Amino acid sequence: GRVRLAGEIDDLLAAHTRVAAPAGTDLAPHDVVEARTTGRRLSALVRPAGPVPADWRTGAPSLEELVLSYLRNPAAATPA
Repeated sequence: GRVRLAGEIDDLLAAHTRVAAPAGTDLAPHDVVEARTTGRRLSALVRPAGPVPADWRTGAPSLEELVLSYLRNPAAATPA
């Protein structure tokens, strides 16, 4: 295995955002850790690369959500 996340927990959590938007929404330029579409909704965990659109619902992820998202998606880019 390899290290997927390293750093202060508060810093890691602050660097990620949980978002919900209409299905088919382009998440660029944000770094997507994990995304799922259910019906007409897209839910994702992202590392924002700037502000997110005002019409997206946002929230802070829990530590469990953060860790599980990286474990479920080994192809996700790791934070610098």
